[in-house]
Amino acid sequence: TANLASELISKKQANDPSVAAGLPVCVTKGLAISSKLKKSYPNANIIEVEGIHQKYDHLFEGKCDLVADYAAGFEFMRLNKTLNPDCSLEWVGRAVDVGSGGPANIVDAGVYCTSLVGNVFDYYMEDMHRDGFIEKSKERLFNSVATHSCPKQAETEASPDAEESSQLTMVDMGGIFVVHGIACVLGLLISYTQRCWDRRTKEHDSGVHQNEIT
Repeated sequence: TANLASELISKKQANDPSVAAGLPVCVTKGLAISSKLKKSYPNANIIEVEGIHQKYDHLFEGKCDLVADYAAGFEFMRLNKTLNPDCSLEWVGRAVDVGSGGPANIVDAGVYCTSLVGNVFDYYMEDMHRDGFIEKSKERLFNSVATHSCPKQAETEASPDAEESSQLTMVDMGGIFVVHGIACVLGLLISYTQRCWDRRTKEHDSGVHQNEIT
């Protein structure tokens, strides 16, 4: 899966995305981060632009003080010598939002068992995440498109809470177990009721048959 963390990027220092409430923030029109900022910071001075590169052009031209972008998008721009020749682009503040994405499959646990496909994807993607394959692949991708080298910012400085905020707690997962528990109880009740009904039906039919014989 691809974890897409949206950051505030600026040539100035800032401690929190709440600075967007007073500073013009450039975002690409139509992206999810634009809607997220509007919802989370209704007083923010958001400037929507067409295209991905235009918001960075606005930043260097002084038309906006901040740019909201995906983590991967910012990294591509940071390593672009034409756009960022002096390595002045910096990730400031924390991640505004951390989302997940990945392959989709039809959920079917009864006939074709296609749900197993999703489980297989989850297993191997998690395995690749644990052994560092995904991070190494991202690093190779960035190096393959980089036109110059800039010092890498420490992840703890950029987004100290991003990893923690994306983890599910037992409280978050409690609802899943409750729903499954209710479904199991209902299934047992329906099965028991059906068996009792079938038994009474057979006894009734047997009694009617005996009466007809006598």
